[in-house]
Amino acid sequence: MLLLGGKFDHLCKPSYAIHLAEEHDNANLFLFENVVHSPVDSGPCAIMMIKEFFDDPSQVPDSGCMQAFSHEYQMP
Repeated sequence: MLLLGGKFDHLCKPSYAIHLAEEHDNANLFLFENVVHSPVDSGPCAIMMIKEFFDDPSQVPDSGCMQAFSHEYQMP
């Protein structure tokens, strides 16, 4: 199971994602800094991770791109 989310998500709060990940032995959770809901809309990092997961769901996707991930969240 692959879970990607934003640390500022108000629709699916990070605490919900953390709880879901804790309930499943095969869950891989990645929370992106400065992202409100979907990291897929914030650049290629999450898309690459999803592709890796689809290519081989038995492996944890490489999350190295998250260290260089930069997305500036702006308050409405």
